[in-house]
Amino acid sequence: MGQLLLPLYPTDTKLITPVLGVREEKGIVVYFHSGIPIYSHGKEELHKFRYTTSNFLKQGLCKNTDIVRVFHVSVDSVSRWKKVLIEQGEEAFFNAEKRHGRSHK
Repeated sequence: MGQLLLPLYPTDTKLITPVLGVREEKGIVVYFHSGIPIYSHGKEELHKFRYTTSNFLKQGLCKNTDIVRVFHVSVDSVSRWKKVLIEQGEEAFFNAEKRHGRSHK
């Protein structure tokens, strides 16, 4: 019979769920699943953060409330970006074409 191995995380890792964690070091945000790094991006890369967390939600790795709790973002923005991923795909996060809206006076 095999021994159950618990995931090991660096001490400064914030746990999103018992098996999903995140930490930041030297401007790089690293996501872990069961102690294994699965994705990383620069601290200032908001589109990659939105894509990554939305992808976790889509895959069922965590809940909206987990993202809100750990990253201190609004429930509405988490729901909105998850919906964007589901309806438009990852291209919506990485499209080179910038939005050119007009302000209302």
